[in-house]
Amino acid sequence: MIKKIIPSSFNTKASKASDKNDDLCSGWWLEVGTANPPCIDFYGPFEGKAEAEVAKLEYV
Repeated sequence: MIKKIIPSSFNTKASKASDKNDDLCSGWWLEVGTANPPCIDFYGPFEGKAEAEVAKLEYV
């Protein structure tokens, strides 16, 4: 599954650390899950959905 993640708007601290965190959190991420053992991993961020689709072949 490919998801678009948007940084939280609840962050009230304006700091370089939070800006860096927002940059890391925003973008397109791959969600790869397994049934046994149950596990979910996220890979990214990617600049666009198309880039995430291409990268998906490396992780699945």
